[in-house]
Amino acid sequence: MLVAPSLGLTKVTIKGALGSVPVEPSSNSLLLGLVRSDSFDYPSPMHENTVFPLASIFALGLGSQWLAWKLKLPAIVTLIAAGLLAGPVTGFLHPDQLFGQFLQPMVALSVAIILFEGGLSLKFSDLTESGTQKSVRRLVLFGSLVTWVLVSLLAMKLLHFTFELALLLAAILVVTGPTVILPLLRQVGLSGRVGVILKWEGMVNDPIGALLAVVVFEAIRGGELSNFSSIAVMSLFKTVLLTVVGAGIFAAALLFCLRRFWIPDHLQASLALGFALLLYGLCDIVQPESGLAAVTLLGIFVSHDKKVSLRHIRGFKENLSVLLISTLFITLSARIEWAALSQVKGSWLAFVAAVVLLVRPTAVFISTFRSGLTWREKTFLAAVGPRGIVAAAIASIFSLDLAESRYTGSEDLMIITFLVITGSVIFSGLCATPLARALGLSRKGKGRLLIVGAHERARYFAKALVEAGVPVLVVDSNSHKVRTAREEGLEVLEGDILSRQIEERLDFSEIGALLAVLTNDEVNTLAVLKYREALGRANVFRVNPGEVLNPETGRSFAGLTRAELQETWGKGQRPEAITVGPDSRLVRPLVVLDDGGNWEVVDPDREFREGERVLALPQAEPSEPDQASL
Repeated sequence: MLVAPSLGLTKVTIKGALGSVPVEPSSNSLLLGLVRSDSFDYPSPMHENTVFPLASIFALGLGSQWLAWKLKLPAIVTLIAAGLLAGPVTGFLHPDQLFGQFLQPMVALSVAIILFEGGLSLKFSDLTESGTQKSVRRLVLFGSLVTWVLVSLLAMKLLHFTFELALLLAAILVVTGPTVILPLLRQVGLSGRVGVILKWEGMVNDPIGALLAVVVFEAIRGGELSNFSSIAVMSLFKTVLLTVVGAGIFAAALLFCLRRFWIPDHLQASLALGFALLLYGLCDIVQPESGLAAVTLLGIFVSHDKKVSLRHIRGFKENLSVLLISTLFITLSARIEWAALSQVKGSWLAFVAAVVLLVRPTAVFISTFRSGLTWREKTFLAAVGPRGIVAAAIASIFSLDLAESRYTGSEDLMIITFLVITGSVIFSGLCATPLARALGLSRKGKGRLLIVGAHERARYFAKALVEAGVPVLVVDSNSHKVRTAREEGLEVLEGDILSRQIEERLDFSEIGALLAVLTNDEVNTLAVLKYREALGRANVFRVNPGEVLNPETGRSFAGLTRAELQETWGKGQRPEAITVGPDSRLVRPLVVLDDGGNWEVVDPDREFREGERVLALPQAEPSEPDQASL
């Protein structure tokens, strides 16, 4: 976890059914979220009092995720709002009473799972683009240092913190949480290298920032701030050694079992999760904070193995991470007291504004100087630097231990950190999407349509889409068809759509839907099954072989069977962009278009309005059926 027993935290009292028991906080104590510094009471939960509130946390979290999707807002904004409404505003949720002493390990293990899932999603191949690797390295090293220095100065100037406490607060605020950034990136739909840089920065920054905070904290409590450099070097050495060795051993063991099929498919995701949690706990026993880095590195090691398929493991972890992020933000937001919020000072708000509007841009522009990034990319990076759960957890336990110390302002450490988290999340969440669009960094409309198949009819359709303004990417394993498609001006990938090589080359953040139109129905089905989790079940389509399709194997392309397409898609019947009107010669609509770059593969039950633009097969004079099959 984040603080070892050697920190000597003061005893606390747990009140339960058996009375009051004094206990020593262990290394599990740090990741407990936003605890109130005036109370460490943990009432023993009663079944009749906890079932409905616990169910409400899940319902609020997932409902907030859905509302954010519906309103096209970052989910973090709706999650924080729901948590504050359920907690300090209405008093409906009381997380301390619900979870008691179990809140600490719950948050700790949840963060470990989220970071492990994040590690599984990181690809070294993403860093090959010019300027990406250099930018990540500089943001992690120089950006963290600039942030630490500037936030320390601001804390002493605006908050009147002592030098030691200012260093501690700045160390806490170095981290940019992946629990916030990853969902934000899914919402924005960035194209190019900016999303990769933000994702890598957030994943690597979390363990580094947490380690820095613990080192500063130990130096402050021991009165050894003058020996900070030696403490930092030793802690860094132990963390790197333990992380690399531990993650390497656990990754090798897990992959060894997977390659030999010693683990059945239905247990692989669960056992991978168990490996990550065990590694997290073992590493933090030896060195505080090393567990965060270890699980992240474990995910990276496992994801880059070429002999094991991790599709079902990734899918399970992604769904679990969404659930954990939702419930954690609801829980942490609900723990804030209304009285604490009412005591917010103007200088605190000025500090938050300075961290978001001054420190982050300064750190980004200094770190990315001569990195090869454009000014647009630098501007977006400067505007997006949200803090997350790890910062909140670190601040809460430090605030508790320093509350009785001689450091002025230590009792305000937690609430100020929460204000920075809230301010940075809301600012980044609200400005990210419009800013990305204004700077030309987000994909236009829905993105690309991935067409599986490069035969003649598929090329007709792809070229018509391109002419109508819909970006298209074609995949086929036939060299002759691929070469022909390229000669016709289409963007094509050569390879088997089911292969790992093609999967790694696809950027799913830029793909809006998949359409499988190969002559091989089995491959069409497998392609849908392979990519339905990445793209969503609503966005995978295939040619109907002439039978009732199982929803698991994709949606029918325009509601047409293969025989119907062969009959209607004859010679001279090229797809055309048509405006629906009373006298429209529309016969078979294929794709709905709009002027904003959005598009939708036609739903067979959709009703069309006059004035809509569609890509369709128009009526043609009767002719001999075209025998070329789709």
